[in-house]
Amino acid sequence: MLLPRSRAVHLHVYHHHPRISRSPSRPLAVAVRCSDTMPKAPRVYFAVRVGREPGIYETWEECRKQVVRYPHAVFKKLKTLDAATAWVNECDTPDPMESDIEPADSLSQTMASVSPSSLTKASHSSSTIAPTPVTRPSNPPLSATAGPSKPTGFSSSTAFEDVVYTDGACSRNGQAGSVAGVGVWWGPNDPRNISERCPGSPQTNNRAELIAIIRALQTAPTSPIPLVIKTDSKYAMKCIDKWLPLWRKNNFRTSEGRPVKNSELIMYADALTSMRKKAGQEVRFEHVAGHAGEPGNEGADKLAVSGCELREVSTPNWGELRLQLEKKMRKKKTAVIVKPKVETVDASMFADMILDKEQLLAELEES
Repeated sequence: MLLPRSRAVHLHVYHHHPRISRSPSRPLAVAVRCSDTMPKAPRVYFAVRVGREPGIYETWEECRKQVVRYPHAVFKKLKTLDAATAWVNECDTPDPMESDIEPADSLSQTMASVSPSSLTKASHSSSTIAPTPVTRPSNPPLSATAGPSKPTGFSSSTAFEDVVYTDGACSRNGQAGSVAGVGVWWGPNDPRNISERCPGSPQTNNRAELIAIIRALQTAPTSPIPLVIKTDSKYAMKCIDKWLPLWRKNNFRTSEGRPVKNSELIMYADALTSMRKKAGQEVRFEHVAGHAGEPGNEGADKLAVSGCELREVSTPNWGELRLQLEKKMRKKKTAVIVKPKVETVDASMFADMILDKEQLLAELEES
């Protein structure tokens, strides 16, 4: 259970899913009251920053009730009450990724709304989709690189997972004057949602699809919870999941001997995925049908279309980002997820303790 009133950590928060609001001028208020009969503190504490009831819990089972199947839950296991309190107060959004590069100011802009346009997601359909106004917070910098958070001590579980949708959009795809945008969708009005202009050239739908996946990998918190990235781009999925090993053997040349398009993006996305796997997080890519009414895909599409309205941005050095990430991976040890050991017990050792009905009644009467 949540720590009892005599020693509870009271979190004065405003529930505004999925983030915990607080005054920008001071940290989240936390008060601790201790009684004279306060029992011995547990060896660990389970802090829930985003969940059904944010707070600090004494057992994993109680913490689990707050986070399992709760969208985008944020929680952590810590050794002391002070550390748990500090972690809950640390920020009001999920932990950002580590960054080794100076942020690109061109990507930190915010957009209150966008006007309708003729921008469309490249597809076989000839329909025109006008983007609806989108309100979003400032996005994390494009140069942020995925760095694993400190191990939380939790085992990976299939009972819940972090799911994010990515999409790319492009007007005049494959033609002169094309403009592409990137969308990452976690949920309605989620502060982690991203709507950005696609950097670099050529401005194509495939390039935007890959960069959308990269942005999700860069900004999603690293944890033992499986990360599921859903995209309607079979091209982007196959680049990372299927074709990459063959291209590596061929020095990133196609069967016709031509250079593989977007190879620098594909290699960087693979490095980001490998970093998470080394930290003990499973990463899965799942294909979803585009424009089929799935809210996550529709949300990512709107963000991508809105991103096309933003001004042109500078191109990161993808190769340098990948090399820095690979260097970091070489220094880090692979996370080992320890499963609890299950021991069998010989029941015969308790045989002499088993009472028949008459013995049991006699002992109850004596007591």
